[in-house]
Amino acid sequence: MQIVRVETTVENLEAAKRLSGLVLGARLAACIQFESITSHYRWEGQVVGDDEVRVTLKTTLSARSSLFSFLEERHSYDVPEIVASVVEVSASYGAWVEAEVAHDGT
Repeated sequence: MQIVRVETTVENLEAAKRLSGLVLGARLAACIQFESITSHYRWEGQVVGDDEVRVTLKTTLSARSSLFSFLEERHSYDVPEIVASVVEVSASYGAWVEAEVAHDGT
């Protein structure tokens, strides 16, 4: 069985929890995890480094586009990183994700 693992980054744990609550409330993901990271990147001609929180969301193939749009509309960054990978999961975990995510992606 396949699901989609979506990742984004936010500025801190408070922002991660806020975004998580919105996504889970909209039933666009079944599970969301956070981890602290340090990112280095080019922004507006400068090389910068920031502490961030990586947010990993598990959703269905059919809800992926709705989740992308939802994140883009509510994200605090001007250009948020929103990336996805289709992953193989156990049948029982996949069935749980399918049951927890709204079938129409809204």
